[in-house]
Amino acid sequence: MTEDTRYWKRMGMRVTKQFALEAATKMQAAASYHDDESFEFVQVSFDTISAEREVETLFSRPDTDSDAFDGANQVLIEAMKLHKKRGRKIKQLRKKARTTVLESDDLKSLEDYIIEMADRGYGEVEANKQYEQDLQSKIVSEAEQRYQEWYDVEVVELQKKYGVYKDPEDDDYDEEE
Repeated sequence: MTEDTRYWKRMGMRVTKQFALEAATKMQAAASYHDDESFEFVQVSFDTISAEREVETLFSRPDTDSDAFDGANQVLIEAMKLHKKRGRKIKQLRKKARTTVLESDDLKSLEDYIIEMADRGYGEVEANKQYEQDLQSKIVSEAEQRYQEWYDVEVVELQKKYGVYKDPEDDDYDEEE
């Protein structure tokens, strides 16, 4: 089932109503720009309520833009849905990350850590606390890295699914510059 979408000029892309309303809640600005015709600066402001009304108006009318929802926009919408699952996914990945960190050759034993910290003037209780904090930090870091790897793979799969994937090796971008 395809979600109802509209082209929202303010966003420069086709959006679902839910996505547009979420974006509208974050829109609030006041600025000025130089009007070349009147040769003066013009003050403009935009608030959340105006954006929400604009979205409601946009979706209350029939879709006049016959362009299909393009693949790049669809990937963006799907990637945002994946990102909303981030908290749950990281909790899952922490279990695996804990095992990886605890089995790592780089991890010092608690006894070695306490001795090292005692040499720096820390007591056993403080060293024990610091060890736990360092351990948790390593686990969180490992889980974050695993999440990013998972997310990147998922987004590439979405890009392939919607026909917008570009192989990074095909880009003219030279990483050495």
